[in-house]
Amino acid sequence: MKTSPIRKIFLALAAVGIVTFLVVLFTRHPERAWQAYLINFLVWSAIAQGARDRLRAVILTSATTIGGILPLIFETDLQAQFLIPMAVTLAFGLLV
Repeated sequence: MKTSPIRKIFLALAAVGIVTFLVVLFTRHPERAWQAYLINFLVWSAIAQGARDRLRAVILTSATTIGGILPLIFETDLQAQFLIPMAVTLAFGLLV
């Protein structure tokens, strides 16, 4: 898909506007720039902390599910032969 020249002009003007705003912010109002930096840092640290907490829960849930499926995977009974492919698929999907 080819981008039209008008769209490129608008994108360039938007980029120039953002850069100009940042230059004015950093040169005329350094305390506001510092506050913006701190807020941005706090937001990203909160995102990282939330991701860490959520990833821990996902890993623990996956590990317990795989641990519960392992006896079925190693079952040798004829009736379990129909469920073993499903259990292997589910365990591999949780590992990946």
